[in-house]
Amino acid sequence: MQNTRFLGSGVPGKRVGYMPQEIALYGEFTIKETMMYFGWIFGMETKEIVDRLRFLLDFLDLPSENRMVKNLR
Repeated sequence: MQNTRFLGSGVPGKRVGYMPQEIALYGEFTIKETMMYFGWIFGMETKEIVDRLRFLLDFLDLPSENRMVKNLR
């Protein structure tokens, strides 16, 4: 089977809105995993996500990037 890539396939990113019925954060992810996940969906490069993560950890006075989201309460 030949590996074929179609134009326009993949994660739509900025063109699609998503409104979950439940809370939009995944408790089993760490802070870093959450930022990476949503950054990639949004179409950001990994380096840009990491740079923004560092900024937000400091700016929002968040705990370690390895802290589980479910333990942030």
